[in-house]
Amino acid sequence: MNLYLAKEWLNHFHLKTDEHSLHSPFFYHFYRAFLKNNPSGAVFFEIERERSRLLKSETEIVLNDFGAGSKKMASNRRKIKDIAKYSLSSPHFSQLLKHLIQHFQFGQIIELGTCLGINTAYMADANQQAHICTFEGDANLISIAKDINKENKNVEFINGNIDNTLAQHLTQFQ
Repeated sequence: MNLYLAKEWLNHFHLKTDEHSLHSPFFYHFYRAFLKNNPSGAVFFEIERERSRLLKSETEIVLNDFGAGSKKMASNRRKIKDIAKYSLSSPHFSQLLKHLIQHFQFGQIIELGTCLGINTAYMADANQQAHICTFEGDANLISIAKDINKENKNVEFINGNIDNTLAQHLTQFQ
């Protein structure tokens, strides 16, 4: 499933719909529980404080990008605030991800592309018994994500080219 398309559909659905226009009990519950649920709690504010810190950071790093690259930034030398600005999910999307994990009680979670670790923190908070395995190609980004997730003992960070590391990791489950 293409997460970008799903996100765009949810944005459209969220902006054009309210609970009174839904007829399906499943979608009514989904809308009320996940899309209209206001974020709260100390962990939410902690994670969002980290997001704010990243959005202000002038620290410059050199990225080893194995993916498609960035449409916004051509150079591999980037400021953390620029990476955060263009690469992080919105707080609302991160909260939606957290609520879905809480609702379905996923036990094994694989994240492809850790980036700065904000969504990783949301997922780790959603279910502390879940094992989260997150893949990132760049060691500098892994270092930042590990710092943000230092309290989360249920997260395993895997650094390297995903073409190799994902296949190696998935062989454990055969």
